Amino acid sequence: LFIIGGAILICFHGLTFMSVAFLVGIAFIIAGIVEMLSYKSYRGDDEDKGWVLIDGLTTFALGISIITDMIAADNVVTMVLGLWVLTGGFRNIVRAWEHRHDRHRFFYDHLTVGVVNTLAGLYVFFDQELFNLTALIFIGICIIVQGLNICHVGTSIIIVKPDFIKT
Repeated sequence: LFIIGGAILICFHGLTFMSVAFLVGIAFIIAGIVEMLSYKSYRGDDEDKGWVLIDGLTTFALGISIITDMIAADNVVTMVLGLWVLTGGFRNIVRAWEHRHDRHRFFYDHLTVGVVNTLAGLYVFFDQELFNLTALIFIGICIIVQGLNICHVGTSIIIVKPDFIKT
């Protein structure tokens, strides 16, 4: 939903954020709830499990903030979402650094998603010197990149089937 929603926001970049804020806020609330619920079924290590819950709570809180108009100005929304994506990128780079000796799939997954998130988050702060894009394009980019992060979390969830299903 985040990847599709972000692409739609980029396509309709001429709109103001306030015209789509309610839909974006609802999407954030739903994503936060789903991420918090996935915390229970996450079978990775305990540190990753805690980060999944923190990501879910942050996404949920951002959704509530957007719906209640606590974050209303276009430049404030882009900065807050840029920080949101940037922290997700730093988290993934730290997780990759922790798996640097193993060099298995999790190292490369975390590193790739972390670098993409970090670059997108940093770009928000330096756009005026580069392309000077509209706020909705930034919001779309942040949502797409965070959608990639959510997909990454989803692929690392290990589903444990009950014994009666295995037989």
